[in-house]
Amino acid sequence: EFYRKNRAWSSDEWQAGLDRCRSNGWLDSDGALTTSGIERRDRIEETTDHTMEAAMIALGEEVDQIIEVVEPISRSIYRNGGVGNTPS
Repeated sequence: EFYRKNRAWSSDEWQAGLDRCRSNGWLDSDGALTTSGIERRDRIEETTDHTMEAAMIALGEEVDQIIEVVEPISRSIYRNGGVGNTPS
């Protein structure tokens, strides 16, 4: 539900996505990742890491400073209902 709201997908769009993942063999009937789904997710993560590598190298040690500045903002957005979360 978090990811569906985060992406602003309707219930029908979300269900269609789940159905596609099942038909690709990435999810089982309970919605859990299959071995193939885990492998697919791992490839996506590797691609993301590779894509971001040059940016991370360019930022160098400043990455920690950026995280330090952005983290409280990110937590505030989450606590206040942003990014698919509802305020508590």
